[in-house]
Amino acid sequence: MTESQRQCRCCRKPVPIGMLACRTHWFLLPQPLRNAILLTYRGNDRMAYVKNVREADRIWQNIGIWRMGEPDEI
Repeated sequence: MTESQRQCRCCRKPVPIGMLACRTHWFLLPQPLRNAILLTYRGNDRMAYVKNVREADRIWQNIGIWRMGEPDEI
């Protein structure tokens, strides 16, 4: 992985910095949750952002695509 990449939060594939997940897995999340993640990230509302990311993690785990590893910081 390069300095301009991080890991997809659910499958650990390389994604560009600033992206939470790879495109395929990002679009598995409901639109309202994707919007909330982006708004809280841009608005620098860390507590709400962490809550939204954890909800995304739960969804990916329930779908069965979650791969254990050491995810980047939220």
